Amino acid sequence: MTPEHIYTTINVIITFVFGTIFGSFASLASHRMPEGEDIVVKSSYCPRCKHPLSVKDLFPVLSWLISRGKCRYCGGKISIKYLLIELVLGALFVLIYLKKGFWVDAPVLYALAVCLVIISVTDIERLVIPDFMQISIAMMGIYYSYITYRHWLSVVSAVVAALILGLILYYGCKLLLKKEGFSLRYVKLLAVIGFYLNIRACVPFLLYSGVFSLIIFIIYFKFGKGRKLPLAPALALSLMLGLLFPHFPN
Repeated sequence: MTPEHIYTTINVIITFVFGTIFGSFASLASHRMPEGEDIVVKSSYCPRCKHPLSVKDLFPVLSWLISRGKCRYCGGKISIKYLLIELVLGALFVLIYLKKGFWVDAPVLYALAVCLVIISVTDIERLVIPDFMQISIAMMGIYYSYITYRHWLSVVSAVVAALILGLILYYGCKLLLKKEGFSLRYVKLLAVIGFYLNIRACVPFLLYSGVFSLIIFIIYFKFGKGRKLPLAPALALSLMLGLLFPHFPN
């Protein structure tokens, strides 16, 4: 193994660990934000018995595996979703590092990944996307457009086009299905996504969105028992892949 490979491997491991740490934060935020709870000052606690968690309970991935998914204080089962969120963000962080390295836009993409995971979880669990997260993603999008040298007219055009697409889907579903098939929260999310997409990234984004939405539809048709479809995960993952693979993966 060459020194370059060793260097890359070490960075991948460190990046994955940081991703799981932020995954732990995303788990906390997705649980507390819809309840209006503090996500910064208030210490972590067991969602069942409310017992405060100690340091050894908070190691991402490892704590869940060592405790076998159970609370050390009440013995209650801890959902595997916490483990999955940590692993997903760890994987996304590694993917961003491998594609972007230490380019100036990489930190924005790391922060974006955290926000997108949070809104995906809240949408899956509660069919809610907190407005604070939408605003945060939009503000980061403005900064991302600046550091990637996109002309302001291109940014405004993309946001307006995405908003129009969202409104077409919203009213089109209402007209065809006679009910709200595409929520206004997704209209807002599409508008926010417009801050990030240039012409090259739009095509893969739309293709990814269609494929992932279809997968979610099939899963919920089989197992959802009449629940409404959460489309934020499809839009979020499509945005990340569209930014990282604007020409599609080789």
